[in-house]
Amino acid sequence: MTDSNLRILDQRTQEKLEKAGLLSNKAIIKFSIQELSKLLDVSQTDAKKVLQASARGLIKQGFISESELIRNKTYSKKWRRLTLGCNILDMTVRGGISVCGITELAGESGCGKTQLCLQLAITVQLHEDNGGFNSGAVFICTEDKFPSSRLQQIIHSSPLSSQQNIKFTDNIFIEHIADSEGLKHCVISKLPELLTVHKIGLIVIDSIAAVFRAEYNYNEGRERAKDLRTIGLQLHLISNKYNISVVCINQVTDLPSNLGEVDGTHRIPAMGLAWANLITCRLLMTKTDPHRNFSVEFAPDLPASSCQYVISKTGVKGLS
Repeated sequence: MTDSNLRILDQRTQEKLEKAGLLSNKAIIKFSIQELSKLLDVSQTDAKKVLQASARGLIKQGFISESELIRNKTYSKKWRRLTLGCNILDMTVRGGISVCGITELAGESGCGKTQLCLQLAITVQLHEDNGGFNSGAVFICTEDKFPSSRLQQIIHSSPLSSQQNIKFTDNIFIEHIADSEGLKHCVISKLPELLTVHKIGLIVIDSIAAVFRAEYNYNEGRERAKDLRTIGLQLHLISNKYNISVVCINQVTDLPSNLGEVDGTHRIPAMGLAWANLITCRLLMTKTDPHRNFSVEFAPDLPASSCQYVISKTGVKGLS
């Protein structure tokens, strides 16, 4: 064993780890309980003990100083934020989109949700000194064809990209999906495979509601909630494991008038509590002529804040 903390495990388990070639904490922690149980031919209880021992070995125990926290790259990657490509928008969300959990971007049709995500697919490729992750992006389309022409327009007209020697389109990986089964297969199987080959810093699903609103009838609420949990939990695992910003675009739905208004309208994000309980942060984009508003609905690390914005050929920009 290359990591001494693994020697606390019983001899039989150590021998199975050595036979499987799992000699370090980093090699072991990549597996789930079920995968490790099958690989080592041990019970899931024993597999869980192995994973817990590996986790303790990787995480430094006890208190650390602030200066040590700043120097530690593992900690800094866990709390980094992806710039939105506009200082005013970034100020609204305290620096950008977090890599912790799932960020929902909700709003009515035509308010600029997809365009903002195209902008993120560009900024994620920027160097870290410019607020990016120096990584690629995954764009999963469930409603319409990927807007290639709009992406090209932003790339060629935005100062974000014109000053960079980056082939932006080479680092955006696109998938078109039409149903919930296809989306589950994508996030559970295809995404992890892609992440082992390419350095990815952003995953966009446009939109999460499209494959669920029409596919399930009124009596299939339990099945829909189960499928939503499967997708949501897998996205959380990917975000946590690879330090990736995950953005799920959501549609809005009309709220019955007797329930009152939300943000001055009769519309709320779709999918109900089954989906709302899975997301970490909700951002809203609304339009009430002649104004458009970008706001933080809820987030564990952000105060309620908002700003107005405009959409031009260069992208989405906040107004001071």
